[in-house]
This record gives sequence, C-alpha cells and structure tokens, in this order.
Amino acid sequence: MGQRIARILARIPCFSDHVFHDEEPKNIKETKETKDGSVAASSPIDPNTTVYVVVMGPTGSGKTTFINLASGSELRTGSGLESCTNEVQTSLPFKVGGKQVVVLDTPGFDDTTMTDTDVLKIISAYLVAMNKQGARLVGVIYMQRISDLKIGGSARRDLRMFQELCGEEAYENVIVVTNMWGTVSEEDGIAREGELASKDIFYKPILDRKGRMMRHDNTQKSAHRILEELVQKEPIVLRIQRELAEGC
Repeated sequence: MGQRIARILARIPCFSDHVFHDEEPKNIKETKETKDGSVAASSPIDPNTTVYVVVMGPTGSGKTTFINLASGSELRTGSGLESCTNEVQTSLPFKVGGKQVVVLDTPGFDDTTMTDTDVLKIISAYLVAMNKQGARLVGVIYMQRISDLKIGGSARRDLRMFQELCGEEAYENVIVVTNMWGTVSEEDGIAREGELASKDIFYKPILDRKGRMMRHDNTQKSAHRILEELVQKEPIVLRIQRELAEGC
C-alpha cells in the first residue's frame, strides 16, 4: 500500500499556495446559530487563530452529517447509494473548547464517481496546500459505522490508505468515531467495537499509538465532545503532507 501511494504521489504536481484559498470559504461574515444556541464565528477565517480537523471515512459513513451537526453548516449530503462529496468541503467556522474550528469533509476512497487515485489526488492537493499556508491541522477523524456486519476487502483497503496518509507519527491525533449505534443492539455494538479495537487488521495499530476510539450518538453535544479531544492538541503534519512538501 505504501508503494502504491508513492506511485500516485509521483504523479501529483506541486501545488501553488492559491489552492487552499480557492477552496476555503471566503469572507464568512454571517452569524449562524447552532442547535444548542452557540453561535458560529462571525468573522473571516484567520489561519493564525483557527484550528482544522479533517474527517475521513468510507462513502456513506456519516462524515458530512457529523460535520453539519457539529458546525451548523449545510454541506451537501447524499441520501442514496451514489456518493455526494466529490471535493473537499469546509464547514463554517465555529467554537469548540474555546477554539475557532473549521472541519474538512473529504470524499470516500470507495467513491462511486471517482477512482481511489482521483480521491487521493484531491485530498493530497488540499492537505499540502494547507501545510504550505501554515494552517494548523490538529487532528483527523475516521468515521466507522458500527452497524457494518462485515468489514470487507474494500473497507480494509480504505483503512490502510488512511493509515498511510496519516503516518504512525500522527496516530496520537487520530480519533476513530463509531456511529449509527441506534441501528444495532447494545450487545452487538459492544462486540463489534471490541473487535475493531483489538485486531491488527482494523484499528489496533492506531490505538496502540495513542489514537482513540469514541462513540458518536448523533447529537451536537456528542460531536463537540469528540472535537474537544482534538482542538487542544498540538498541530501535526501528516505523512502525505510531509512527503509531498519534500518532493516540491
């Protein structure tokens, strides 16, 4: 998998600084009230005071729904089998744990409209531009449906790709978020959670290096509790950001 990513990276050109700005929400001045009465930031995004969190995971794992719930944004969500997110989307800036936060929504590696190579190029371009801009990335969330009866070959491939993107040195800033608990019995959910946490083919390597696994109950309070674990951390540089920067 590492060699595969290296080959893909070799075909990605160096990106100029304008990429990040072109995709970032511009001149956000409106005030937006979230469901719990908190108010999203009413000033333009300031990279010196804003921290960023990236959300990744398979198509249909609830990435966009999580972000909208946390931030009060209205990013596009899919309701059918076809993927909806085919680019990096950014939430409105909002306050969590005393920090102004922007959360990034990414396409899934099993996207129905793009190849894994295309998805990797999109995510890589955005991440390397963030790094060159000096944006403070403090964490990565990987969404995992607890309702999945099996985690097949494509899902494990997605996970390996995610691990390669992050690099082991960044695992401390990774949270695996299990969701859709309301669709399974508590007994089945706990059993699946234990398997996900204890097997090397799943999330054990991340958890062994101080990553975390947390449950999301589809409330804004739950989403903020998860984000609060990340926003206080020191900024990180993901492996893919570092390797692309070294190659440019």
